[in-house]
Amino acid sequence: MRLPLPSDPRLAKALRDLWLPADLLSQWNSALHAARMECPRDSSEKGLLDSDLPSPYGFRLGRKFQGWVLLLTICAAGIGGTFQFGYNLSIINAPTLYIQEFTNETWQMRTGRPLPDHLVLLVWSLIVSLYPLGGLLGALLAGPLAITLGRKKSLLVNNIFVVAAATLFGFSRRAGSFEMVMLGRLLVGVSAGVSMNVQPMYLGESAPKELRGAVAMTSAIFTALGIVMGQVVGLRELLGGPQAWPLLLASCLVPGVLQLASLPLLPESPRYLLIDRGDSEACLAALQRLRGPADLAGELAELEQERAA
Repeated sequence: MRLPLPSDPRLAKALRDLWLPADLLSQWNSALHAARMECPRDSSEKGLLDSDLPSPYGFRLGRKFQGWVLLLTICAAGIGGTFQFGYNLSIINAPTLYIQEFTNETWQMRTGRPLPDHLVLLVWSLIVSLYPLGGLLGALLAGPLAITLGRKKSLLVNNIFVVAAATLFGFSRRAGSFEMVMLGRLLVGVSAGVSMNVQPMYLGESAPKELRGAVAMTSAIFTALGIVMGQVVGLRELLGGPQAWPLLLASCLVPGVLQLASLPLLPESPRYLLIDRGDSEACLAALQRLRGPADLAGELAELEQERAA
């Protein structure tokens, strides 16, 4: 059933152009009718003007604003977060033989004798297994970082490990050191452990209640995207060749730089700002950036209750 539009032709045209949902349109009609019934119609008395009423455009602009900021927050956190985890998990597969040959050649240059096959395999196993070991260390580090620095700053500081690892990977062949590859894998593992814990925390606290489940699923989506992208970049025609494998391992720097360029422009977690730091003004400012021109009293009350508990 089509609801009646207001008698004012300007407001009626505005509402038609907005394509508002039926329930929101009904609420608007009711509020408009009640406001005008309470106001005197005599122009000599002080009445309620159309400009004093809440604009219907605020609802649409608020929803669009909220959607864009939240989407950018998800992408900025994910590209340097779980995307990095999946990417570094995947790219190590393509240069397996080349890294083993590099290990053997490096040892032979140092000692004059080739490294036995079982020791080459042992070094390769260490290179691979240091990644999850670093992830364990990063997971233990994530909690203190998230409380001390905040969710957003923790993700930004976490890129220090990525930059250091990319530098080690990029210069390992020139320096003739397979130990640099091992240390780099440990550092990207620490970065993955931090991001896999802080990113869901940051996004869950930034998303509105009705979208938290969907937003939490984006961590797994970015992990899958990272794995796929690592397989593509690791193709022999791209960076998977015998001479380009240091660049392949160092390419983890690209998602880190993207996060460093985008995440500082986005708001911090409102829950962290209010509960951990006790800064209600910063919390309100972050909520306004994430939600747009919406009523934030209910959400602020819930955060205050959680803070008091």
